[in-house]
Amino acid sequence: PTTESTTTTTETPTTESTTTTTESPSTESTTTTTETPTTESTTTTTETPTTESTTTTTETPTTESTTTTTETPTTELTTTTTETPTTESTTTTTETPTTESTTTTTETPTTESTTTTTETPTTESTTTTTESPSTESTTTTTETPTTEST
Repeated sequence: PTTESTTTTTETPTTESTTTTTESPSTESTTTTTETPTTESTTTTTETPTTESTTTTTETPTTESTTTTTETPTTELTTTTTETPTTESTTTTTETPTTESTTTTTETPTTESTTTTTETPTTESTTTTTESPSTESTTTTTETPTTEST
C-alpha cells in the first residue's frame, strides 16, 4: 500500500545492467548496477523532501572507486575514495553558501599526504602535511585580499 518497486534487467553479450526503483510517500531510491567482463559499477540515488544522496562504486581488477554526494538545502558534501594495490586516496569536498572546503588524503606504503583547502568570500587557506618514515612536513598558506602568508 505504501511502496512501489520496479526492477529492470538488460543483458547483451558483454554487459548486464539492472535498475531498481523504489518509491514510497517520502522517499525515492534508484540503484543501477552495470557489469562488463572487466568492470562492475553501482550507482544508488536516494531522494527525500530535503536530501538527495548519490553513491557510485566502480570496481575493476586493479581499482575500486567510490563517490558519495549528499545535497541538502544548505550543504553539498562529496567524498571520493580510490583504492589501488599501492595507493588509497580520499577527497572530501563540503560546500555551503559561504564556504567551500576540500580535503585530500593520499596513502602509499611509505607516504601519507593530506591537503586541506578552505575558501570563504574573503580568505583562502591551504594546509599540506606530508609524512614519511623519516620526515614530517607541514605547509600552510593563507591568502586574503591584502595578505598572503606561508
